[in-house]
Amino acid sequence: MTSYVYVGVAKDDSATFVDIDAMDSGRDPAAHARQLLAEHMSCERVEIWREDERIGVISRPSQAHAS
Repeated sequence: MTSYVYVGVAKDDSATFVDIDAMDSGRDPAAHARQLLAEHMSCERVEIWREDERIGVISRPSQAHAS
């Protein structure tokens, strides 16, 4: 069975969590990654992997600094 692997990555590029979901679960990978990003404040982005290929990255919106 092929799966998607979601890796939460912090600002220092360390992995903060890993989530695995079967490809046939019916979930949209990007939507699931956005949900994980909302749940895990420890990371700045979620990478979506299928086997040994990174197929997507969902990042937090950048915060504009007030001048």
